[in-house]
This record gives sequence, structure tokens and C-alpha cells, in this order.
Amino acid sequence: RNTARLRDRCRAEVMAVVKAGGYGHGAAPAARAAQRGGAAWIGTARLEEGLELRRQGVEGAVLILGFTPAERVAEALEARLSLTVWSLDQLGAAGAAASATGLSASVHVKVDSGMNRIGLLPNGAVEFVRRATETAGVTCQGIYTHFACADAADRRPTEKQQAAFSGVVEALQAAGLRPEWVHAANSAGALAYPDARWDVVRS
Repeated sequence: RNTARLRDRCRAEVMAVVKAGGYGHGAAPAARAAQRGGAAWIGTARLEEGLELRRQGVEGAVLILGFTPAERVAEALEARLSLTVWSLDQLGAAGAAASATGLSASVHVKVDSGMNRIGLLPNGAVEFVRRATETAGVTCQGIYTHFACADAADRRPTEKQQAAFSGVVEALQAAGLRPEWVHAANSAGALAYPDARWDVVRS
């Protein structure tokens, strides 16, 4: 019910993030409940969480939001999990695993718009997405960023991040490289920053 209401309010698809055991509710039950409410995506922090969802019978699109070691990328592809990438090494590992398995590697490019944790800088995003689209066996499904403090009273940092990310999306659009799925808003961002809703909100 919450997922359906969020979709309706945001006029965007929902990625239900079920990391850390669905924040204590059980990852698989939380994922299935969100899917019943219309969630288009499930998000996990780590590969093992995504694999566990598959073992529990959860189908549909699943994105690993964190780092996946090169030696385990093939496992992700075999489980039909999408990967987050932000370095050429990761992109190379995805292409190599795709070649080895005969499967396509679906990736979402992470942009660091100001959280300063993981991701590539905005000024390198267009060229990186171009490289991703040219890498054999790789499908660039999405591009995203993460807000550091969307729930804070001071809106300026989030507005600065959104402006930086918007610039990336506009440049990709102009270059004919915009991926299908653009996302930025976490739970707080989805409610407080309508311009950040894009194609998917991550609740």
C-alpha cells in the first residue's frame, strides 16, 4: 500500500531498497510486498543480498547499489542482477564476465554529485556512459546519484547535488546517451524534491 501511494504521489516508478534484511523486516518479504504494490525495482547494498533474494524466489529487476568484486560479477549476471559501476576497472570486469558467461551485463552508472562516498565525478559521466555503451556485452540501463542530506532543514546541499546531476542528464540527452532509468531521490528526496524524481525513486 505504501509503495502504491508513493508511486501515485511521485508519478515515478519505485525502487524498494531492502538492504540490511529489509531494515529488519526481512528482505524477501519486504521485496515481495513492494512488488505487490507496483515496485519496478528492488535495491540491495551487496551482491550477497541480491543472491539471497533470488534464493528466496524473488524475481524482477534487482540493482546492487554497492561494489561488486570483479571475481564475483559472473555470479551476478547468472542471477540476473544489475550492477552499479563507476570505474573503468568495473566496466572491464562486467565486459569480461559477459564474454565468459555469454550473458549481458546490465549496469547503472553511479555519479558522485556531492556525497563524496562512491561514484564518478559529474564532468566524467558522459564519456564514461559512452564507454559503457561501447563495451561488448554491457547494457547501460541507468544512471544515478545519491543525496547526502535530503532530510535536512538546509535545502542548499541537496539542491546543489540535484543541479549537478541534472547537468549530467541534460548532457547525456544532448549526446543521445541518456539511459532508460535515471534516479536520484531517496525516501526524503522523493517527498521533498519533486524535480529529483526522474524515472525512479528509491524508497
